[in-house]
Amino acid sequence: MTGNKVNKAHNGIAALPKLEKALCIEREKKLDPAFSLIPSCGNPGRAVVVISDNKLGTEDKEHGEQLMLAFLKGLCDRSTLPDVIVFYHRGVLVLGKGHPAESVLRNLCAQDVEMKACRESLEFYQKEPAVHKIQPVPMSEITHDLLMADRVIHP
Repeated sequence: MTGNKVNKAHNGIAALPKLEKALCIEREKKLDPAFSLIPSCGNPGRAVVVISDNKLGTEDKEHGEQLMLAFLKGLCDRSTLPDVIVFYHRGVLVLGKGHPAESVLRNLCAQDVEMKACRESLEFYQKEPAVHKIQPVPMSEITHDLLMADRVIHP
């Protein structure tokens, strides 16, 4: 068959002419809006994760702390890691020695994820990062990182 009709490929699967293939690809992109913000090719951009509390949610403290730990562990399991993780306000509380997140933070540092902790928050809560690769920085630097990000993830 010729023209705009379906041609048979060498393996028996129907092959569409180039224009129809392009239209199908466009239709596929429109069918899944969950991925509409992710570029189809190239670098997805600079991703910054913001940790501003030691727990997720507002009510159940214990469950919220468990969820925060699960979130941080989940970051380790992804094929695409964030470029930077910033900790400020109560988020610096997960950085202390003996916190359940300590090994997870070491793992992320070992995978070359840049981590920064707000110096003012560390001083306010009298905390020091247990993982030495976590950089204490002024809040102005965290602000700069957030403004330069293509994507900000704030659980």
